[in-house]
Amino acid sequence: MATTQPANPETRLPDDQLIEVHPVKNPPTPYDREHVVFFEIEDDNRDQLENFKEHLTWVIRDLYEGEKHIDHLDFFAWTARGAVVCAMGAYGAKSVTREYGDPTDVKSGDSVLEEPLKSLYERLSGEDSTCNNEQLPEWIDPQIGTLPLGMFGEPAVTARGVMTETNQKVAHGQKIAGCGLSALFDDLRDEPLLYYAHIRRKGGRGLPENFTYQVTPRVTLFDPRHRINTDREYADVLQYGRTIDPLENFAKLGVSSNLDRIDDQYNVDHLSWESTVPRTKSSLGHFRSEKAFLNGDPEFDEIRRGRYGAGNNLERLCAYTSVMTREADLSQFVRLVGAPSTGDPWEDVNGIGPRVDEIETVSHEPTFEPVPIRIEQTVPDSADVDMGSVENDGEEPHQEGIKQTAVAFRQLGYEVIIVTQDTGSRPDLWVMDPSGEIFAVEVESTTRTKAASVYTNLVRQAVWGYKTIMVMVPQENDDGQLESAERIGYWAVNAAAKPMKDIDEAKTKQYNLSKDIVQDGKTLLLPEGVTESEWWLTWENEFVLLGDDETVLARGDATTPFSEFEYYTPRQYTEDGRFIVEDEDGTVIQDVADDDLISNTHMSPCHRPVDLSYLDFVEAIFTYDPKKGELTEHDIVADWDQYEKTMERHEASHKDAFNTFVIDRPDDVKLPRPDCRPFIRDWIGKLSHEGKPAKAVYGKSRPEYINRDNVNKRYFYVGAALRYDRGLVSPELPGLSTEPSYPAEWLEEGDSVLHEPLIYGLADRDDIPGGS
Repeated sequence: MATTQPANPETRLPDDQLIEVHPVKNPPTPYDREHVVFFEIEDDNRDQLENFKEHLTWVIRDLYEGEKHIDHLDFFAWTARGAVVCAMGAYGAKSVTREYGDPTDVKSGDSVLEEPLKSLYERLSGEDSTCNNEQLPEWIDPQIGTLPLGMFGEPAVTARGVMTETNQKVAHGQKIAGCGLSALFDDLRDEPLLYYAHIRRKGGRGLPENFTYQVTPRVTLFDPRHRINTDREYADVLQYGRTIDPLENFAKLGVSSNLDRIDDQYNVDHLSWESTVPRTKSSLGHFRSEKAFLNGDPEFDEIRRGRYGAGNNLERLCAYTSVMTREADLSQFVRLVGAPSTGDPWEDVNGIGPRVDEIETVSHEPTFEPVPIRIEQTVPDSADVDMGSVENDGEEPHQEGIKQTAVAFRQLGYEVIIVTQDTGSRPDLWVMDPSGEIFAVEVESTTRTKAASVYTNLVRQAVWGYKTIMVMVPQENDDGQLESAERIGYWAVNAAAKPMKDIDEAKTKQYNLSKDIVQDGKTLLLPEGVTESEWWLTWENEFVLLGDDETVLARGDATTPFSEFEYYTPRQYTEDGRFIVEDEDGTVIQDVADDDLISNTHMSPCHRPVDLSYLDFVEAIFTYDPKKGELTEHDIVADWDQYEKTMERHEASHKDAFNTFVIDRPDDVKLPRPDCRPFIRDWIGKLSHEGKPAKAVYGKSRPEYINRDNVNKRYFYVGAALRYDRGLVSPELPGLSTEPSYPAEWLEEGDSVLHEPLIYGLADRDDIPGGS
């Protein structure tokens, strides 16, 4: 498997066809700052800033010492093409008394500016100088407008400045050089980044000593290469460090990064070196439960809300979650800053870092440039490619979901290729993550009505040796209402965990496929009056088709093709333009000229489960909101994982597992513990943030579902059996006659596109008799 960073997809395989996908526009958000003061420092003016490095400190001091009560200020700064753009907002603690202004009052649009923003603007614009009689140069040119926070796109990682020791003080701002905000923009001038500082003064009873201000600095990076998406990637981070920790530039001041504190809570698993484990006394959970926290996502939410507080998880790791500063230190966190970039830092991300003159346009129409996505070529002449599988007029949610999903994975740093659907045996997308691991992506928009197709897709990729990323697209009703993303995500988790339609005491009902069964050239039919095929799989690994009165209509071994089953039902064929129906003995019971005159329903085959659970085949589950264009990862957890007490979670998880996968049989039937217990531990671990349970089975509910015995310490469960065997494979297994199709350079030299199958007990697909 390749382990190098993928190259830019636009510069590789120039013969491959590209389509341009327009990302869904970012609508206005509830967090947009309605009135702020914008100003920018163009690259050519950077050398003039030395005389003004304290100016914003004086502005802030004057505001707090003025007549208008100030609760807090917001300060934003971001990289842009040819400039660093800043925005400031000032907010009071009391409700605003509105007053009518005269023509000399500062206005925003048709409205008179309210205090304290009016005072902030007057000081920044020079209408009211600071107490030092300092004014900014005219080229700063402050402007009033709305800051649309949705324009930046989705964050990759957000760092927050914290203090780790109780008695620790920030270093004096005039003693330390080459650090703080200026150094941040110097070092990361070509990064798409947003800096935010929340500033308060003497909150409550005031701050100790001469530490007048409380500052909460945060930095968000938007390049997807900085985001940690998998446990394996996090293991690499713990070994080699993060690509960038933006708060590192504040370390000389004594300010630490929340990311550094979080990483200190984890170790690399010494057994695999590809996963992580929390340290023994850490209050944090496993990677899956803390993924958003270790990427700093809660901190970006707090930027949008404009708050300085911190969650309990972070409070437990730090002495202080904000920084106490003197007035002399403030310019390290809030100042005029410039950093000439070599181009547009936002060019390759799904977001915008606009200049001031672009803000109004962005706030009214926050859209992004089209993203080029590669399409797999399955025929020699690209002019003959059927673009119907990827082109879309906006009315087809599945196709639009495929294209927007492709954009989303591109922004996460994956290489992406859309698959041309010339057959029904391909995934919707192939993606390769930055570490070189390749995944199939299935975009599902008709999930519950075509569950068997979902399972077929998962099994096909598992036969090839690839895990699948499931993307669930909600359906829309006649009133334009979308299904709940939480609901369809929950369905997907349960569908992967328990690939079965229904269960009873001895057998398991399967989902039907949308096709016919043909035996000896004749299409199998259901008896008249039976409208649905009901296939059940018994604990003895036999499929039986049952009628309404439990009559057996067909049966066959679980590893035998459907065409070789025994059928006790009518079948249909055509001869000389006539449609003929005969019973199982060959007696003709209908001979008509029109197929519509035949009232029998066609028999459908069912999905053939290859394992008790398909969690091993799924890498991740996402939900896609077609109206917002948002792709959100859905936790793969069970309901019982909500229990906080270990014993309650243990009891509920084991009861769920044993009741689902183990059935009662006569006492002479014994289920060997090695055939059952490892699977159940692994299944529970995949559905829990807490990982696998202890190896020993214990607890008050044990007698309800376990009766264990042993012979010479070979343990088994008495009177029990699995619902059906694991690793049931047949010549009809999806993926036996097809192969993955993605760019050859995604593989290292000598590697094969076919990997070892993920199916239990199957080492190679050629091991299946009658297969490919």
